[in-house]
Amino acid sequence: MTTSNENQILEKAIQPLAIYDRQLKKLVNFNQKLVDLLEYTSVEEMLNVENRWFLNEEQFNNLTAPQLIEKIEFHLSKFEVFLTSVLVSKKNGDTLILEMTAMRNYLADEYQTLLFFHEINENYLAHKAVLDKSIIYKTIIAGAFDYIDIHEILEIDPINYNYLGILIDRSDSMKEGLGIKNEPLISIESMMRFTPTDFLKENGQSVYKLISQLREKRSIVFDWKFIKKDGSHIMLSVGSYLVDVGSKLILVRIMRDITAKVANETTIKNNINELLEKNKKLEAYIQSNMQLENFAYIASHDMKAPLRTINSFAKILEKKLENRLTEEEKDLFSFITQGSQDLTMMVEDLLAFSTISNKKINIDIINTKNLFEDLRSKLSNLITETNTTIILGNYPPVFMADPLKIFRVFQNLLQNAMKFSKKEEAPVIEIKGWEDSSNWYFEIKDNGIGIKEEYQEAIFLMFRRLNGSEFSGTGMGLSLVQKILEQHKGNIDVTSKYGEGSTFTFHIEKKKR
Repeated sequence: MTTSNENQILEKAIQPLAIYDRQLKKLVNFNQKLVDLLEYTSVEEMLNVENRWFLNEEQFNNLTAPQLIEKIEFHLSKFEVFLTSVLVSKKNGDTLILEMTAMRNYLADEYQTLLFFHEINENYLAHKAVLDKSIIYKTIIAGAFDYIDIHEILEIDPINYNYLGILIDRSDSMKEGLGIKNEPLISIESMMRFTPTDFLKENGQSVYKLISQLREKRSIVFDWKFIKKDGSHIMLSVGSYLVDVGSKLILVRIMRDITAKVANETTIKNNINELLEKNKKLEAYIQSNMQLENFAYIASHDMKAPLRTINSFAKILEKKLENRLTEEEKDLFSFITQGSQDLTMMVEDLLAFSTISNKKINIDIINTKNLFEDLRSKLSNLITETNTTIILGNYPPVFMADPLKIFRVFQNLLQNAMKFSKKEEAPVIEIKGWEDSSNWYFEIKDNGIGIKEEYQEAIFLMFRRLNGSEFSGTGMGLSLVQKILEQHKGNIDVTSKYGEGSTFTFHIEKKKR
């Protein structure tokens, strides 16, 4: 039923008008102007049309009646007015482009919406499309993270290829970052004004070359350093493009901040140079170390005989003078013999280290269970003396290594675990192993005195003894272990808590050698 309020609106409206009921979701009335525009005979005839929205759905954005209703509902739930364009069919099948303005009728019930129509032509739509794109373009330029500016080129110096022109647009990021508002930035002079002096000294002459290339190729990309508004420097990757727009020549530039990228590349380059330098030093060290190992073999081999002589003659002399020596003199002879014995032990360890270093490894299949039984047998006296308990966990049944050398690895680690034990607590040693596709792994854990954190790397150095004279030895055992594992393309690590014990973990590479 049409109310008096509706009648007044329909009669007084100067534009074609339809009334849309948001509850019924359909058009419920039209004024005569809309009837005449669509060339129907009456309002009643239009109300009886099946497609009451009169949309030509196939020719204009494929906008269906449900989609149009959805747009109206959405926009009017948030805004007072909704504006769009629709293509409608007249009674005879001809089409019209109408601009539709939807607004709520506050003088009627809450569901009534007024739809005003205005006839427009294709030129208007084309102009509106240009304006819409202009708004989008302005928004993109203004909000771009990259620096963007657009100039119209008015003049090109035929000798120096210098560009003169006017600024068309510039991104806000560029205005704020470089502090350049509305002045052109295309001439050589203006470019140099915003370039740091040190960069200009190295690259100033390239400006002419770049401008020449731009004129020839129409598009170039280059890196350039600029002075920012706050005085700091920024490195930009500058993409420059010349575009003909009608009779105008337009220069578009898109600049991306690559300061961090350049800094990272410089760091990487410096690291590579540093690595190459260290590699040279390492090669020199390896060469020197090989010579040292050869020297160690010769020196240790030739020193054993003189040491035996010193020790033997000291004992003979002590025996001959036994009844005439004072206690102090006996202590001096004891120092001589003990010192020669310690030095002999050190020479023998050095000789063993040199021999193992120079001897080629012979890989063979090792039965792990048999290896552990041989170790128990070899170390049986020490195990008994120290009341040591050895606990075997899971381990690979077989693995591949040099049998003699890998035996030495386990022997040295087990001897250390028993040697560096607590006085008040018998040693307990746990051994286990595992494997993956690349390596075999073994772990030896003890409950001994442990190693202070600051010494956990030093223990693998030659002749490095951390416990003074409290424990016997030369400090070569772990150096030898590490050397053997390096020959097997493996490594050894230690985790330890002082006073609670240590865990040594090593691996052997499965790759055939």
